Amino acid sequence: MFAASIVFVGATSGPLLGFSEARRLTTNIGTTILTFLLAFIIHSTQNRDAVAIQIKLDDLIRTTQTTNISLLDLEELSENELEPLRRR
Repeated sequence: MFAASIVFVGATSGPLLGFSEARRLTTNIGTTILTFLLAFIIHSTQNRDAVAIQIKLDDLIRTTQTTNISLLDLEELSENELEPLRRR
């Protein structure tokens, strides 16, 4: 909603204030800053979600009695070490 309101204000203020180079430069800088900010927010949210999923999976592995506890630290293994587990 915030981004949409900024676009609306920018579009309606263009004819009123004139389409100058300074206004265009300010708009470009503002949209670039907003884009990077939103990218960092999305990245942070995805990381938090991945950690939460990992915690849930670890808990499921711990509570299953027939599981191999060594599966809890699979993310620490290299690709070569993971391949035999993937085949099994």
